[in-house]
Amino acid sequence: MNFTEWLESVNGKYIEVAGSVNAKNQCVDCANDYIKRVLGLPFIEWTNAINFPQHAGDKYEFIWNTPEALPPEGALMIFDIGIAGHISVFIEGNLIKFRSMDENYPLGSRCHVVEHNYNKVDGWLVLKSGIINDMTDQEERILQVVSENKLTEGNVRELAGWIKDGTMDKKDKQIQTLQAKVLDLDSISADMLKRIETLEGSIKANNELVSSWQKKVLSANKQVEKLSKQYDDMWIEKNKFKNYYEKALDKSADKLSAIELLRLLIKKLFKK
Repeated sequence: MNFTEWLESVNGKYIEVAGSVNAKNQCVDCANDYIKRVLGLPFIEWTNAINFPQHAGDKYEFIWNTPEALPPEGALMIFDIGIAGHISVFIEGNLIKFRSMDENYPLGSRCHVVEHNYNKVDGWLVLKSGIINDMTDQEERILQVVSENKLTEGNVRELAGWIKDGTMDKKDKQIQTLQAKVLDLDSISADMLKRIETLEGSIKANNELVSSWQKKVLSANKQVEKLSKQYDDMWIEKNKFKNYYEKALDKSADKLSAIELLRLLIKKLFKK
């Protein structure tokens, strides 16, 4: 990745690539991201910004800030600010002021371009002559994946071991087997849906039949109630005639003959 591409990739973002989990999105994270992705060199970890020069290693040269010194593009600017200091990546400038890519400046801010003067600048780190990034595009892409996923050296070695002993191939086969099972389940699910739809149709038809029979039963019950009432009325009427006959018989048995008594009863019955 070239310098311009890197500037565009980090501008406006929080960068977290190395160091303590208790100190995230620091100015050193932005600097280390540049070191890894553009310079192709290892992170400079476990140090604050002001002490970067002491931990940088033999691939860097520290240039003290003087009125005549002008940093080159990509120089790591070291500021003597507070206890931990500050670090940024030089973009362009002159002997009076310059612009650099900064994170956590001011406190809590994302990566963005800041204009500085040299008042608090101790100096800057630059690569020594002959130190160049000779990484291939593929190596840079791998490095970017490692950086973006925050993979440790142990993670990378474990992945490499999986590839070497065939674990990755086994994982791929397991994934393929699982994918096939998922397809089978999808097919079974489609068949089950069809069966469910058929059962729902049968249930609906049965419900409609039950509803029809319930209506018929209700109608029959009403008819039975009606007939039962008619029967009760006839029974009451019968008893009335029986009582009337018995009373008439008691009063007239000694005075009227059987034929006269019958005539009297018929007359009473058909009087209405």
